[in-house]
Amino acid sequence: MLARLEPAAGAADRSQGGDDGSCWQPCGKRGGMLRGLPPSPVVTLNHAVAVAMAEGPAAGLDMLGPLLQDRQMRRHHRLHAVRAHLLEMDGRVEEARAAYAIAARLTTSIPEQRYLNTKAAPREPVGPASVPIPGYHPR
Repeated sequence: MLARLEPAAGAADRSQGGDDGSCWQPCGKRGGMLRGLPPSPVVTLNHAVAVAMAEGPAAGLDMLGPLLQDRQMRRHHRLHAVRAHLLEMDGRVEEARAAYAIAARLTTSIPEQRYLNTKAAPREPVGPASVPIPGYHPR
């Protein structure tokens, strides 16, 4: 489902001369493009992504709470991968890394495991604080 919505939203953005994600708004609004689909945890997961793209990651994360309580969905790697991505977008890096690790353990796809484990791994800081300044020795 999301595989069909994302390109449609991107194409709509480009047709309007932008790429700011504003075309996620029809998908993210309650009763938007997802209204005609029968309710299910997977539809809710896709809707949470659309809401996050339209309104911000916190809004999408709020929608994931009930899915984390669902016994079947809790074992689905995509729920944890989506949660991790939204946490990362929200600046909650340590929580995101933990969620990526859970997703990596749950998937059976080796390429997905590699990708998710890479996202879960600690990263070196990037930016001015991590770049040595020649001749500078802090006391």
